[in-house]
Amino acid sequence: MATIYDIDVNQPSALPQTSGILQPALTHRFRVRFNTSFNYEEQLLSAQVISCGRNHVSKTLIVMLEQDIATDTISKFLERRLTPIEQLDPRLILRVDCMCGDDSVAFTDHYYGCKLIYHKFDLDYTTSDAAVHELIFQFDTTEHERGPASR
Repeated sequence: MATIYDIDVNQPSALPQTSGILQPALTHRFRVRFNTSFNYEEQLLSAQVISCGRNHVSKTLIVMLEQDIATDTISKFLERRLTPIEQLDPRLILRVDCMCGDDSVAFTDHYYGCKLIYHKFDLDYTTSDAAVHELIFQFDTTEHERGPASR
């Protein structure tokens, strides 16, 4: 894990002694990866993610995506997720990478068996904000994996 060496703070005796303090994970350094059967779609969906939130108690993952004007990637993804055959397919895996400053991965959370349970998309004449899709997935299991940057 990255440490900050410019400041010296005495560590509590229960913690291993290091020089410096641990750098916190930053909320704006993340990447969401969709595991779909279409590689090009995965990249476009990942590029449209603007925020991500998780609730491990209710086993939900909230992903916000901006609607771009040039492609219909989100609509195609939603059509496939909402068909009965796809709803029964537990192979959709979402991965959330927490990134370091140099594009290396500090850790990855894998969410297995994701099922789309909520979708909201509004258009509004009173604002000039980007159009946003709110997707809520319910997952079966999760796994936390440390990346090379945190070893």
